[in-house]
Amino acid sequence: MIYRRPGGRTRLVVSGYWSFRPTWLQPVLSILALEPSHWVTQTRQFSNLKRLVESESR
Repeated sequence: MIYRRPGGRTRLVVSGYWSFRPTWLQPVLSILALEPSHWVTQTRQFSNLKRLVESESR
């Protein structure tokens, strides 16, 4: 969700969770697979969001 802030700024709020069985494997998978893939995906999303916002402000 994007919130308007004073001074023409915005704030992007993202939340989520995941569940996995067996639970003892969740930390291992988080470090080895989920976090790296999440970083790549989120970085691309933020780059595209920045590009779209900057192109609309011109």
